[in-house]
Amino acid sequence: MLALFFASAALLADPAPSPWTYFEGAWSCEGVFLPSNRALASDITFRIDPRTDALVKDHLDRPPGRYAATETWALAPDGKTYRASIASNGGLRWYRSEGWSGDQWVWSRQRDAAEPEEAFVFIRQDPATMVVEWRISRNGAPMVVGDRLTCRKG
Repeated sequence: MLALFFASAALLADPAPSPWTYFEGAWSCEGVFLPSNRALASDITFRIDPRTDALVKDHLDRPPGRYAATETWALAPDGKTYRASIASNGGLRWYRSEGWSGDQWVWSRQRDAAEPEEAFVFIRQDPATMVVEWRISRNGAPMVVGDRLTCRKG
């Protein structure tokens, strides 16, 4: 009887925490575009879509920056990895991730004939601070950081 009680309690326990919880909320970001050392500033918001459990990210550079994007992050059909679509003023791109690895979440896109290999790396510093790096490899060269933002949740 006791074993049945514990088995029932386990089924009713809270589900595993969402991998998106850390990201939820509004973030204010400042950083630099590394090739030119030009300052960058962005506002990023994340929200969990309750209908799909996907994470929706809106990224808007502050002037004079021009980057604007809406992203959808979701669990892949294999139930173990993740997929993202990024619709930006540069077009639509698709990415893959293994999820959290320590304090890093990496979205990567493999090179194809039309587009370079690139990655977005989210590095958790503390509960309210993260670093976001955009990394790129052109023409088969090693991956380099193109820009870096330090973001604070507020």
